[in-house]
Amino acid sequence: MLPLVWDASQPSDALDLIYKSVVRMPMILNAQPEPARKRIHEAILAGAEERRDGAAIRFAFPAAMVTGHVGDR
Repeated sequence: MLPLVWDASQPSDALDLIYKSVVRMPMILNAQPEPARKRIHEAILAGAEERRDGAAIRFAFPAAMVTGHVGDR
């Protein structure tokens, strides 16, 4: 596993990431009634703040790197 980490400076960066980088998520969130969408945003912001490590908010995105080789036949 590769221990990839994205550092943000403020909780609202998490919302920016979701709205600008995650396919279909803006559409799903915008389809929610305003009170529900507000609670979702608040939960995302609170969750981001829980990941604060000093000045940075750290989001872990572990990944696996796989390589292959096709040999001569």
